[in-house]
Amino acid sequence: MERRDIEELTLSHAACYHPPTMAIQFHCTACSKPIEIDDEWAAKTVICPYCRASVTSPLESSREFENGQPVASPLSAGSDGLQSTITSQTNHIAVVAVMLAVILILCVACQLVLYQTHGAEIEDFVNKVTALVEQGAGMLEATQEVLQLDAETGTGTIPDWMVAINLVNALSLAVWIATVVCALVGMRRAAKRPLAITAIVIAGVAPVIFCCGGFLVPNGTI
Repeated sequence: MERRDIEELTLSHAACYHPPTMAIQFHCTACSKPIEIDDEWAAKTVICPYCRASVTSPLESSREFENGQPVASPLSAGSDGLQSTITSQTNHIAVVAVMLAVILILCVACQLVLYQTHGAEIEDFVNKVTALVEQGAGMLEATQEVLQLDAETGTGTIPDWMVAINLVNALSLAVWIATVVCALVGMRRAAKRPLAITAIVIAGVAPVIFCCGGFLVPNGTI
């Protein structure tokens, strides 16, 4: 082989040679799991393989190198993980849970106001039903009979305060269930997880506030 051919072959191999890619290992800032990336993605946004959150990789490893760590995916406009990353970052369900928790507190406040305002009417209604039950009537039968008597002696309809209380009670129960469900779903995502935790705490405290507020009503009729 001539010298020129040897030089051309050497240059061809040199052009095709790529230095080995070094790995950078670090902990995800969202879930603290150890992950790995190629050094070409240093100081760029990547997707954590654990929590799917987007994190900025460091310029060099921030932990002792270990083999077998999950590899993070680079974040690009066409990546399949883009939508899940956006969802993880925003975590709309946690925000909804907090909003529902605020509505729940307002519903509980309305319940307490209604029970406090119409405490005398509630007490009178409960006493009438209790008297009929003691005479042997069933709870449902006694309630219907008292409502019928009140309708005959009153305006002929169910009292407005009873309608309002029943509506607020039903709304409070629905909002409470929605708050708990949204909070539990939101807690599964790392992003904005504290909001979901706050919502679940409020959902747990709201019934306690309602029960404690019952002491404000005459004879504890709540």
